Amino acid sequence: MRARRERRSNAKLIALIVAAVVVGLVGLGAAYVFVTFELPVEARDRAVLLTASDVADWLEGYAADPSGESLTKHRLLDRSVELTYEYDDEEIYISCEVNVETSNRDAKAVYLGARAGLALMMSSAELQTEKRPKLLEFGDECLCEVIRGDGGYTVGNLFLCRVDNRVFDLTLVGACFAEPAQLQGLLLPILQRFAVYEP
Repeated sequence: MRARRERRSNAKLIALIVAAVVVGLVGLGAAYVFVTFELPVEARDRAVLLTASDVADWLEGYAADPSGESLTKHRLLDRSVELTYEYDDEEIYISCEVNVETSNRDAKAVYLGARAGLALMMSSAELQTEKRPKLLEFGDECLCEVIRGDGGYTVGNLFLCRVDNRVFDLTLVGACFAEPAQLQGLLLPILQRFAVYEP
């Protein structure tokens, strides 16, 4: 079963999402540069993130362009680690982050902050979300939503979860995995690796 891909141009929608993310991060960016250390990315790091090639396996006729992706790994002063993957082309936008905190308490705070950030991002992009917990539940805390664009069409997925001191945060726009078998087939192998990931 293939995921539903909205065939109308997603360029404007993706641009709005990207703009909302950028606006949200600009205020933090300057300080962040001075308190993080970039680390080399290894295959095991990439294995815990959803990438465009993972999505392409589920979309008939879609080919991911490697030039559209970026992947970084940073260690912060508190010894926590952040993986950040972003992909952007005219059809698909993916933002996937994994945070490994030094304690469960810190991970809970990151999880709550990410929930608030997702709500702000969707509001800034004038998009609606619909909670769909039955699509996929994973970890100690979990948020699973579909994104709705103009006319109520499903245009993407939001997925956020915490497992102990780890947080997984995904925004996918341009394709919607609206059936449990689809989303679970896409994410469960990645989430199982994420649940035991040690940076």
